[in-house]
Amino acid sequence: MKLYVGETVKKAVYDELQPVSITKIAKLVGLSRTRLYGILEEPEMEVKYILKLGKILNVDFSKKVKGYDEHVAELAKFEDIEVQYGTRKENEASDLLDLQRKYIAALEDIIRLKRELDKSKEEKKAG
Repeated sequence: MKLYVGETVKKAVYDELQPVSITKIAKLVGLSRTRLYGILEEPEMEVKYILKLGKILNVDFSKKVKGYDEHVAELAKFEDIEVQYGTRKENEASDLLDLQRKYIAALEDIIRLKRELDKSKEEKKAG
């Protein structure tokens, strides 16, 4: 089933491209880059692609695409798809926390290595 999306999905994809390449988005949707470009140029789009792009980009198209909710609910029955949207801020905060944890772990490793190096130097001087 195709729904009229006009420029809505295309605009969302291009607006969200900063951190992710179109090639990566296409791969996550299960399409070639060329095929995704073709689909984005059409005024109508398969519900499954709208759903997948929405999940990948974390964009809720339910208020932007007429008829989306009823078709997604029907598609979910047949394809056992779970539709969940977090807010972009929640996802960014989660990403920042992950980066912070990795940064702290790296700093702790540096401190540990520095101590081992200092200890090794002291042992060489004493020995």
